[in-house]
Amino acid sequence: MQLTDLAITANKLKTFQVLHQNQIATVPTQLFNRDISYTDDLWMLKPIDGVGCTDSFLCSGQNGFKQLAEQVEYIIQPHIEGKKTSLSCLFKKGKAWLLSVNLQHFTIANNQYHLAAITVNCAKTESYQSLASDVGRAFPDLWGYVGIDLIETPEQILVLEINPRLTSSFVGIRAALGLNVAELVLSLTNGEPKISMPYNHAITINLNKIAHAQ
Repeated sequence: MQLTDLAITANKLKTFQVLHQNQIATVPTQLFNRDISYTDDLWMLKPIDGVGCTDSFLCSGQNGFKQLAEQVEYIIQPHIEGKKTSLSCLFKKGKAWLLSVNLQHFTIANNQYHLAAITVNCAKTESYQSLASDVGRAFPDLWGYVGIDLIETPEQILVLEINPRLTSSFVGIRAALGLNVAELVLSLTNGEPKISMPYNHAITINLNKIAHAQ
C-alpha cells in the first residue's frame, strides 16, 4: 500500500528519504541502532514519529544514549549549528503559498531543546518561496496549513522537518500579517487562496509566558 504524504511526513526517516530523492537539502538521517558504536560527535536523537522537542535528546558518545527509552524507535542526526527558522505555508495539489518566515528561539536544558519563543514574520518571504514550492512538488498530497522547520548555516538552508498540522507560529500570524489562516484553509476547497496582508509586522511570542498562564 502506498503511503500518503501525511503518513510520510509523520515519519522523520521517510521524510528525509523523500526530500533527499527530490534533491532538497536536508539533515542526514538514519535509524538509530543500539548495536552500532557511534562517534563522540554531538548527535540529535528523536523518536521517528515524535512531535516537537518531546523525547528528543542531544547525545555525545555511547553513555549519552543510555537515557533513550528502550521501547521507542529513534532516528539519529548529526547536530548542526545554525539559525533555527520555520515556514508557515498553505499547500494544495503540489502548490505552496508561503505566509510567513519565523525565527525559533530555543534554550537547552538537560540535553534537550526547548522552544522558548517565536518571532513570526521575521524575514521577507521571497527568498524562501522557491524552497516551499520544492517541498510542495515533493509532497503533492499535502493540503492545508503546514509548517516546515529549517536549519540555516552560512552555506545552505536545510529542511529539518515537515509538520502537516498547526504549529506554534500559527498563533502569531494574524497579529503579524492580519491573515485569518482558518479562512484561507477553507478557501482552498473552492480554488486558490486570495492572500491579502493588511499589515506586515514581526511579532515575538513568548511561549514560556503562555505556559505559565495556563
